[in-house]
Amino acid sequence: MGIALSGVLQHPVRSLLTLLTASVGIASVVASMAILKGARQRISEDLSRLGLDIIVVQNQMPSFGEVLKSKLLTMSHVEQIRNELGEEIEAVAPAVYKRYSASFPPRSNWKTTTVIGTTAEFRRMLRLSMKRGRFFRKDEVLEEHPVCVMDSARVYDVFGDEDAVGKEIEIVRGRSRLRLKVVGVLEDPYRLRKPHGQLDTVAMSRNIFASRLEFKNIYVPLPLISKDEQNISTILLKARDSDRVEGVMEKLLKLFEPSEKYVAVLSQKEWILGTLHSIHDFTGYSNIIWIVMIVVAAIMIMTIRFVSVRERYKEIAIRRTEGASRANIAMQFALEGILLCASGGLIGIGSGIGLAKLVEASILRWEVVFSGPSFLLAGALSVAVGIASSILPAGRAASLEPVDALRMP
Repeated sequence: MGIALSGVLQHPVRSLLTLLTASVGIASVVASMAILKGARQRISEDLSRLGLDIIVVQNQMPSFGEVLKSKLLTMSHVEQIRNELGEEIEAVAPAVYKRYSASFPPRSNWKTTTVIGTTAEFRRMLRLSMKRGRFFRKDEVLEEHPVCVMDSARVYDVFGDEDAVGKEIEIVRGRSRLRLKVVGVLEDPYRLRKPHGQLDTVAMSRNIFASRLEFKNIYVPLPLISKDEQNISTILLKARDSDRVEGVMEKLLKLFEPSEKYVAVLSQKEWILGTLHSIHDFTGYSNIIWIVMIVVAAIMIMTIRFVSVRERYKEIAIRRTEGASRANIAMQFALEGILLCASGGLIGIGSGIGLAKLVEASILRWEVVFSGPSFLLAGALSVAVGIASSILPAGRAASLEPVDALRMP
């Protein structure tokens, strides 16, 4: 070890290059792992907030050329579910989805948007957070108050940075025209949405479920848009806990006869866990970023070590003539490489933490996550790189005969 340390100190330029290369490679490992782990954790938290205990019963339209033979969902189905599954579920919320043209007086520009008619339980079931104001109350649903709640993305499209609470909007569908007062703005539960005016750094992860989620809706009391009709689009059920979801789904499938093939029973849990699995796979594949960096660093360090061997032919020859064996020479150069890479690994871990924090502060929309196993992996990789990049140079140094080494320039 002493001879190896002496060799490191006697050749500061090559040693410094090896140290810096190793530290850059390990810093990339620590930073990329922290960023990817933070992204995976943030997406997992956001998706879980959408409800692992939520079950969706919805109309399923027939294929082209088929005739709709079964009845659509109605409010009687809601009462039937409450009666049959009262002990298994915590809440039920019917919903009607319709497309309206919306205007925001005194402005005359109209926007086509989805209007969701539902009940007060809707927000609590999906654990939606209010950015401003409140969700409409049960009495406002029963008494058909002309109020509404808007998603924050829709508010931004319409009012910009203005506070929408207390303002009025107008929605039109055919001959139906409603003037509504905005009582609340919902926080987008999908927090990795691209920030307005900023670089879209999470486009890949957002596109995984962009087709399923679009939080640009307007929410109104159900009777306002389904006053003259009993048909509804969807029934949302909240199980007592996520472990009861499968049992509730079995009872729902029995409740809706097989002949009613145009009623679909879907589990949010199944979809969310499937999406999380896909996201974990994607972030796992993304580890190739730091793997490539480590391979490149190892090749660069190996090149530097070969140059170091070439510059030290006379030193090798003198040591051999003084009695050092081939194994002693190989061990010396191997220990030098491992010592430099391990030291570079320690520097790289600190640099990686700083780099990840800098990226988080300047670009990311989520917190980076560090873990003990990732630091242990980084340390192990630094030693592994030292060993891998020193094998061939050490072997080259050990293979030299003293006479041949002295003759070499």
